[in-house]
Amino acid sequence: YARRILAMNDQILYLAGTNSSVPTFRVGIPSVFAASMLSRSIAACQGIAEAGRVQFACDQSLELERSLMGGYLDIILVGFLAPLSQQLIARWSEPLVWACARDLTLRPGAPIPILSWPNGVSDRAAIGAIEAVGLQYSVVFVSSDFSAHMAALRSGLGFVCLPERVVPSDLKIAREPFLPTLPAHDAGVYIRDGIDSKKAVQIAQALAEAVQPAAPARKGDAEASQNRQHLQQHHV
Repeated sequence: YARRILAMNDQILYLAGTNSSVPTFRVGIPSVFAASMLSRSIAACQGIAEAGRVQFACDQSLELERSLMGGYLDIILVGFLAPLSQQLIARWSEPLVWACARDLTLRPGAPIPILSWPNGVSDRAAIGAIEAVGLQYSVVFVSSDFSAHMAALRSGLGFVCLPERVVPSDLKIAREPFLPTLPAHDAGVYIRDGIDSKKAVQIAQALAEAVQPAAPARKGDAEASQNRQHLQQHHV
């Protein structure tokens, strides 16, 4: 355990860079949101950081959650909200859709070809929806890399479950009647529990404002509101 603690300390120092006296805020963003939201996320966070620094990481939501819990990240945007024991800054609804190539066709009665994210929450949503209506599916592609998924989709390999607003314009939101409706999932921004920094809270709030959908798609969340008020009072 001592060796593990020392190794974690070495990794944190390495990630902090050479000038460790300058505070570094580590922000995680899901790969699925990177293409459409990374630029404005970076601008929003750096606009608040001022003299401090912001370090960004992209990965699957599940890996970002693990990094937050392990202390490797300070703030994360997650596409599929989990009940973490961390401070919830903002929460909203993300409608999920089926996406595929524009010319993809499926013969009647064939299993639905699915592109899979290893251990992904979207897999559970997609497969759960298919099984709930008694249909069959086959996993035709597996990768944790978002760009690889997009390449496989464009080749007409199958369907994938994505948040509606991140589907690239050259792909199709599949609304074929045989495809089951996907449930909406909650997304949100968490801050690592125990951070004693007003600046970190401001960065998390700026990130949430930059990536939240338009007002009609948002839904109120008393817990997030209470957390924001508590954090603001605590760090004043």
